[in-house]
Amino acid sequence: MAPFGDAPLQTMIAALSVPEEQWHIFIDVGMDSRGGRGAKPAMGLPPPVPRSPLAKGGVLDMSLGDGVSGTNGTNGTNGTHGGHLQQYSRQNAAIYVLADGNRLNRLIEMLQSVDRHFNQRFNYPIVVFDEGLAPVQKARLSAATHSALTFVPVHFKLPAFLEEKDVPVETGCLPERGLGYRHMCRFQASEVNRRLHELGYEWHWRMDDDSLLTGEVPYDIFGKMAAEGKLYGYVSTVRDDDACIVGLWDTAEEYVRRLGKSL
Repeated sequence: MAPFGDAPLQTMIAALSVPEEQWHIFIDVGMDSRGGRGAKPAMGLPPPVPRSPLAKGGVLDMSLGDGVSGTNGTNGTNGTHGGHLQQYSRQNAAIYVLADGNRLNRLIEMLQSVDRHFNQRFNYPIVVFDEGLAPVQKARLSAATHSALTFVPVHFKLPAFLEEKDVPVETGCLPERGLGYRHMCRFQASEVNRRLHELGYEWHWRMDDDSLLTGEVPYDIFGKMAAEGKLYGYVSTVRDDDACIVGLWDTAEEYVRRLGKSL
């Protein structure tokens, strides 16, 4: 199990599989990562409508008085010129999270931020990949959100091509997190895509239990991606610890070479 960080590994996989023109950065979606490197404030609707700041927990107000208007919508809409609303078609999509029973309060706060800022209008299902949650914990989560939750069990184990004796307990990348962190990285980088496909979803949005939406998301992000021909989206970029990317490029080159392709 390679000693790479979660974010660099996912970014490399996306870079290898999705053409650059099919990437999209959501400059208008505010996110606070309580376990990461800080917050990205919500910036308002995307161009050509001028951006308006969104206060934490605030409601979007885009009454501009110059022939351009916007709305926080109820049917997957976002503001456009002349007061007309851009309609996005609903997609076969889900939001998902990997749940840890020891961080239930954080998970509830995340679910409620999604309810408040996105799902109260768009009502997409949330898939909770469940590392052994007790029935009472599942009931508590279900009672804490207006979103429809589906619990899907996951069981982490070493892949068949690895032997336990060959896997170090610690690596230079976040050594305090141990093997469990690397299981999570592998799941998020590959297995989760297969599992969601098996559940019938064509689009998915990852949320972590330490992430919070910080302001209104006034349009259906899945519909926007589909309408604009995008395949991979993100809200911000950060520099990860150097120890979490050592050897990543060489490993990616070797993987691509084995596929008979080139970078």
